Amino acid sequence: MSPALVRKSVRWWRALGPPPGATVAEARFYNVALVGTPIAGLVHVSLLLLFAGLGVWPMVGFNIGSVFAWCGIAVACRAGALRFGLAFGVVEVIAHAVVATRALGWESGFHLFPLTVAIILL
Repeated sequence: MSPALVRKSVRWWRALGPPPGATVAEARFYNVALVGTPIAGLVHVSLLLLFAGLGVWPMVGFNIGSVFAWCGIAVACRAGALRFGLAFGVVEVIAHAVVATRALGWESGFHLFPLTVAIILL
């Protein structure tokens, strides 16, 4: 990917402001989603590669789904469905923690994943 294409994509991503009529809280969430959804997608791509390298195939499949889920969340937030995006994002983070803990065991620490995400958001 060329640097010019990356810059153009970032400008496009940031071009639209919050949906018309959004409250202050909704505008704040929209801005968090604008930054957070690409980061979440990249985290899940990284986890996908990590789990593929470790041969943990249930988590590879889950992270493929997570990448698509975060793309959908980004589109929903851009379209103004902020509450749906927030709810779906929370469900994905909790489901990721449950599935990863089940696949890798309690010792993996993935049960702390939702807490980590909450701390980062605050």
